[in-house]
Amino acid sequence: MCGISGIISLNESPVNIKTMVAMNNLVKHRGPDGEGYLLAGKKQGNWRLAEARDASVLDHAKAAEWTAALAHRRLAIIDLTPAGCQPMASADRKLWIVYNGEVYNYLELRQELEAKGYKIRSNTDTEIILTAYQEWGVDCLQRFNGMWSFAILDLNQNILFCARDRVGVKPFYYYCTGSCFLFGSEIKQILAHPDVIRTTNKGVLFDYLVHGYLDHSDQTFYQGIKQLPGGHYLSVPLCSDKNWQPQPIRYWDINLNHKITGWSDQQYADRFLELFEDSIRLRLRSDVPVGSCLSGGLDSSGIVCVMNNLLRKENKEDIQQTFSSCFEDQKYDERRYIDQVAAATKIASHYTFPKGERLVDELDKVLWHQDEPFGSTSIYAQWNVFRLARENGVTVMLDGQGADEILAGYHSYYGAYYASLVRQGKWLRLFNELTSYYRRYQSWPGQKSTFYSAFLSGRMKQQLYLKRAAATKWLTQEFQEEGVKTSPYSQYLKIVDELHQKKGGTYLDWNLYEMFFSTCLPALLHYEDRNAMAFSLEARVPFLDYRLVEFLFSLPDEQKIQQGWTKYIYRNAMRNILPEPIRLRPDKMGFVTPEENWIKNSIKPYCLELCQQVAEQDEVFDKSGLQGAFQGILSGQQGFSFLPWRWINTMLWKRI
Repeated sequence: MCGISGIISLNESPVNIKTMVAMNNLVKHRGPDGEGYLLAGKKQGNWRLAEARDASVLDHAKAAEWTAALAHRRLAIIDLTPAGCQPMASADRKLWIVYNGEVYNYLELRQELEAKGYKIRSNTDTEIILTAYQEWGVDCLQRFNGMWSFAILDLNQNILFCARDRVGVKPFYYYCTGSCFLFGSEIKQILAHPDVIRTTNKGVLFDYLVHGYLDHSDQTFYQGIKQLPGGHYLSVPLCSDKNWQPQPIRYWDINLNHKITGWSDQQYADRFLELFEDSIRLRLRSDVPVGSCLSGGLDSSGIVCVMNNLLRKENKEDIQQTFSSCFEDQKYDERRYIDQVAAATKIASHYTFPKGERLVDELDKVLWHQDEPFGSTSIYAQWNVFRLARENGVTVMLDGQGADEILAGYHSYYGAYYASLVRQGKWLRLFNELTSYYRRYQSWPGQKSTFYSAFLSGRMKQQLYLKRAAATKWLTQEFQEEGVKTSPYSQYLKIVDELHQKKGGTYLDWNLYEMFFSTCLPALLHYEDRNAMAFSLEARVPFLDYRLVEFLFSLPDEQKIQQGWTKYIYRNAMRNILPEPIRLRPDKMGFVTPEENWIKNSIKPYCLELCQQVAEQDEVFDKSGLQGAFQGILSGQQGFSFLPWRWINTMLWKRI
């Protein structure tokens, strides 16, 4: 797990070496165990190379000679020796890689490559990626099981080959100035380049403020800075080409029309458990201590229990360490469930208690690491959990991210499932499901506003989106008009019906697909990566093993929602593994925080001060409208929502 960056000249002008070093230093937190650099340039048709493990060596490099530069910060996880240092070269020194992530099946791939005659020099997965690319080219991506973002300087083909893992667990940002191509693990690295102009992407900011969306497209909050989407690769020419424009190519997608039918509930559950256990087994491969997040919910508890069983089978003596966010207010506290998992597994539990007052002290730092505004204070709870893990000597953490997006874990999915039943004419099943829901929750699903959105077409959703945007009196009219015009989400709504028809699948399939690739999971993975890396810690997500993802998308809807239960197949698979009170939990919390209480009490003065500091002619906020809306929420005249938090984040982000 590391930080990567690079500069590629597109017009044969020399790269800025000092900027390259600055970009690398900005992500020292991602890799405190070492640094490395590679400079490349052509002279009389031949490539000349210079490598360094210390930035001070580069002080003597003649800038005019180099048209490509790669940089790396190392967090040593597998093979802690100097053999794992990067940039790493192939045996013939024609391929050079900077890489961030883990390919968990590297041992199996090593055997396959050695059988083909390759001599592997280290025990790293980095060398396996490089060798796999040498053997299979672009097709190597289909063989990897893990999370990655990497760039390979291919001097045979005169390209920089960039790729991101299927789901997008590890980040890859890029910017094309016209004269050079920049890339990095974090946006702040790209902002360090003098040719990058800091301009707000109003459409993205508008989507965040009005709808709470972020990371829902390849765009970022910064105009011109993009992210390579998960499941895509990109080839950058090393020769002079002023007219070149990035064109990412997709190498992985989900086939919503492929379905596994005719199995019994037990057969589905057995296959799920087989894949889930193997995913966790692979993600336990590490040369440093491995722990786990534990919220007390279904997902993290399942990981902890399966992980514990696997360690026992391997006769591992180490006591598993788990880390949890807790509160004295029982409304937000899940220790009663955490303690049940601890009793069943004999783990060592560690607790952290986030405070609103400390959030104020640390908010600038959290936002600096996130690079962009974030959705709620739950991110701060996760921040504290990862800090606690690092303080206790753990470097790798397993987490339950992604389960809700592939197992239909949110209540909003009920509407999509019922819409599917309506469109299929399955009226008896619909009636049974509605009555089961009522028995489970003592309410009807239609009482939740998210229930109805599944029944709306893209055109109708866009009309509601525009209506909601027009009601935002706390935005300036100019920003509102520009935001609507450039909103990625608004543009998406114009074509969503056509996309759904093209992709196929049921309405629940499509809802899961949207949440997985666009409107939910990408933002959660963003938070996961930045919070973990802030403390030089690697986070691994077993639910996002691509084999498990493909399997779950191939299932009938009834294996995800049935008899009023979400995550139906998972609950069946976890029988006799999870404590029953957790396996049968109908509620969902996660790393929640008492956000409403904090904003109305402990951090209220801070929030009011920020609102007061908004300029009268602010480009985003209408000051009087903002203050009126905030006072209405504080007084209880308006219902509480995540809006105040998005306002606060935007104000701070603009300042930082």
